[in-house]
Amino acid sequence: MRSNPESFILVLTLFLVISHCSSTNQLSNSSPEDQFNSSLKKMQKGRNNEKAKQLLNSSLLRFTDLELTKLDTLSSQDPFEKKEAEFDIRNGLNKKYGAALAYLDSPSKEKHKTLHSKFTTFKNEFQNELFETGQRKLNEALVENDKTKSKRAYQLLKKSSNAGLTNEKLDSLIDQSLNFSRLHYNVTISAANAKYRTLIKEEFRKISSTNRGLKKITFESEKLNSIDCNIEINFAPLSIVDDFKRQSQNFRKQVTTGYRTVRNGDSTREEPVIETVSGTVIQSTTIKIARWDVQINANSNSNHCDLVNKIFNEQIDLKSTEIKTQGDRRAIPNEYFSYVSEQFLSEREIAEVLIERIYNQIEFSYFK
Repeated sequence: MRSNPESFILVLTLFLVISHCSSTNQLSNSSPEDQFNSSLKKMQKGRNNEKAKQLLNSSLLRFTDLELTKLDTLSSQDPFEKKEAEFDIRNGLNKKYGAALAYLDSPSKEKHKTLHSKFTTFKNEFQNELFETGQRKLNEALVENDKTKSKRAYQLLKKSSNAGLTNEKLDSLIDQSLNFSRLHYNVTISAANAKYRTLIKEEFRKISSTNRGLKKITFESEKLNSIDCNIEINFAPLSIVDDFKRQSQNFRKQVTTGYRTVRNGDSTREEPVIETVSGTVIQSTTIKIARWDVQINANSNSNHCDLVNKIFNEQIDLKSTEIKTQGDRRAIPNEYFSYVSEQFLSEREIAEVLIERIYNQIEFSYFK
């Protein structure tokens, strides 16, 4: 059967129209921001058609109205957090208009001019207010030896940097406030099990090897005059308790042991000889419960120690089963002959696992 070229072209055209309509309907149901992003991509790819340009401008204006409406709903107990949220909104709008600048029509260009002017004014005022307040807080912190104020100063100065402020003093003030804000924690170890003291210290020594922002952590430092909080980690004796369970299970099975000839008149037949055999499976299970308790004492050397005493513990339950059989093997399921008993971890391996788990607990609880 020969195809009709005209019918093929008609079907293809109809398909393209339906696809275009479907795509248009999906786009019209999306948010103004999605419509803007989609239109901008088309324009940037060279699909410079009037409909895409109109949708780009109309969706951008609708998105702008939605974003500016958010400014009336901003609320925070911290005035800088409120202004930071406003900065993010105005900065986001400024970037969108900048990305679409080549495709803006007259109303959008006028809107961009107004928004850019307000953003520039707000940005300059916001940057300077953050910087001046941060600098004042740092001066107060240094005079009063107050690390809490210094931390606040660091946060404000850092925000002024993130907002784009250019100031020759800014970097040095950020470093100064950061260094003064750091709380110095010193970790010391006490272990009732002397043979594991080295193992514990090797694990906990790494607690001081990573950068932790506003927390400085040392391990068994001798410079006690600079420490805000001394953290004593006291390991109780490692407890390993053994328990033993024994159980037996009897099995019976009928097996064919041979055949016998049975004569019936002039005929004979072979019948199986059935025998009932029995066997016993003895399971001996050893259970080890390993537990390690740790007491944390946080001793303050200044008024900046914000840690509290805690108790941590970790436990491992281990089990190993040995199987022995008695009686006739034919009565016992094959699975019992292929069973391989589990090997226990050594006491040192148990200690290593528990120490690592306790380290992770303490690090997450105190220093994350």
